[in-house]
Amino acid sequence: MAKYKEIGGTPVAFKSGSEEYTYPSPEGELFYNSSNGQFQFVGLGAGTWATGGNANTARNIHQQVSTNGTQNASIIFGGDTPPRSAICESYNGTAWTEVNNLQQVRVSGAGFGTATAAIMCNGNGSPGSPIADCESWNGTSWSEINNVPERMNSNGGSGTQTAGLSGGGQTNDIARGTFVEVYAFDGTNWTETGDLNTGRGIAPFFGTQTASILASGQTDTASVANVEEFNGTSWTEIAEVNTVRQEHAAAGSVSTDAIIFAGSPTKANTEAWNGTAWTEVNDLGTARYALGGSGTGALGLASLGTTGGSGRLTSTEEWTLAQPIKTVTTS
Repeated sequence: MAKYKEIGGTPVAFKSGSEEYTYPSPEGELFYNSSNGQFQFVGLGAGTWATGGNANTARNIHQQVSTNGTQNASIIFGGDTPPRSAICESYNGTAWTEVNNLQQVRVSGAGFGTATAAIMCNGNGSPGSPIADCESWNGTSWSEINNVPERMNSNGGSGTQTAGLSGGGQTNDIARGTFVEVYAFDGTNWTETGDLNTGRGIAPFFGTQTASILASGQTDTASVANVEEFNGTSWTEIAEVNTVRQEHAAAGSVSTDAIIFAGSPTKANTEAWNGTAWTEVNDLGTARYALGGSGTGALGLASLGTTGGSGRLTSTEEWTLAQPIKTVTTS
């Protein structure tokens, strides 16, 4: 009898039973479980939203990041309470705890990184004009770093503290309109990279510095359904979302691990990205917009926002994608 290693054909992943399985491809993944000597298959089940812990301070148009795509290591920062705020809170999967504030109050900027190593850039400061200022979070406190070359707000951000991306957005200058410019951050300096094909704001980036997606959002004149993907050099238009939205949130990477959710006008619907197309999946429990979002297509977190009018939310919701594992038999 041939040994496992001698079997020809497509390679099969070799994993231990204790391994935490990440979001697989849309077709699922066949693997050999070395702990029980079985061939098994992990597929994709239905994703659902469940109630998470309430934040201490209600707000919207804030920023949020998570560590390693988890729900239990996240921070939110800035936002409109009102008034505009510098307040930051940390989430452990159960409860929110206030941590050290931003150096400057701001709303509608871009955030990226992790719960212990994050960047906050741009936004509207006080009294309200777009700013170029940026801050870096080390897990304990915020410090000022080099500014983005443009003053903008409602821009998107993705990547890590030392390899980030930020761009798009808006300005108070009507003649200037929405931005197409995008900037790469190396941990110290900002460098202009490939422009968007369609300038827009109040839409999130998700992914990495060299592989990001920007979905839907608001141009100078209207909300759009089009989606663009960045390859580290240039942006390419890809499959459109099913529901046009702005002031929404996202979680995920660019390949097969992403969701977008909520948005204005007030929405609860969620769409999943499989690397080729968008599919409507289960709704949030509470329709909202101007919220925070982070995580992955398997484990996501939606925080706060507004349902409209002057009200702000403290509630959060956790997205979990079922990944059933089945043993492969010959019977």
